Amino acid sequence: MRTRLLVLLAAVVALSVPTPFPVHAADLHLHPIVNGSYVSECNLVEPAGAGLRQVAVVLEFSGENLLGVRFAIAQSSINWQLLFLTSPFTMIGNYQDVSISFGTCIPTPVVVATIQYYSPGNSPCGTVRTSAAALQANIYAARCDYSEINVNGAQLTVNGVYDVPIGGYDPDCFCPVLPTNPSSWGKVKALYR
Repeated sequence: MRTRLLVLLAAVVALSVPTPFPVHAADLHLHPIVNGSYVSECNLVEPAGAGLRQVAVVLEFSGENLLGVRFAIAQSSINWQLLFLTSPFTMIGNYQDVSISFGTCIPTPVVVATIQYYSPGNSPCGTVRTSAAALQANIYAARCDYSEINVNGAQLTVNGVYDVPIGGYDPDCFCPVLPTNPSSWGKVKALYR
């Protein structure tokens, strides 16, 4: 009887202790723009020939509205030339240190900027990344109360591979395959029965 009472008392105490709300991470993703809309992919297979390449910078943070973000854009190993960094919001700085203010608290996800590049074509495998601005420790976003939160950066692989080549791989050129949704895979298999 005492054991049952102790277990019951422990359960009541555990339920009465407040638990913190889960912390959701903020992310600053890069997505290729294809036919005027951004595509949720981590790899851009470059179209043949020279031309403009566009990349959307998308701020995602579930749980709160945000006022703005501060970040930088870095690239490696690609032969693209940066032309413009534009935003529908108030923007100060350049691709090495850009601050974007939304003017009011807005929900995410939101496209905060668009990067336009010129490519002569046939770019080697490489990346475009969001990173901390010059002399900053992290990418930062501003909450509606003007407090700052750290934001996770991301990368877009250009002309990457989806399978690990024999002998290893360059981590900047590897893009993991998205997991298959079992329910949709079942529907595909049903078509061939």
